[in-house]
Amino acid sequence: VHASHYTDLASAFIPEDGMLRVVCTSDTHGFESDLVVPAGDVLLHCGDFAPDRRAREGGAAFASWLAAQPHRFKIVIRGNHDPPNIKFPPEVLYATRHQV
Repeated sequence: VHASHYTDLASAFIPEDGMLRVVCTSDTHGFESDLVVPAGDVLLHCGDFAPDRRAREGGAAFASWLAAQPHRFKIVIRGNHDPPNIKFPPEVLYATRHQV
């Protein structure tokens, strides 16, 4: 791969001011609506968004909360308390902790 490929790729992700702002959170366990989420380019949730693994409604509520966030990129890594079959908005990159 030519070096210009990486330059082009980076320009797609990095804002004009050259500062990529990453907001990281985890272990919200259904209390996302209580968070004050700072502005940023990337929202990274590092797992345990659901109250427990069986809480399907927790996954739906989390997906709605996530869709409402203004961040350009959204990444979710499923934690050990999270249900395995959650449907996220199409713009969300979703991975299990074994895939990262």
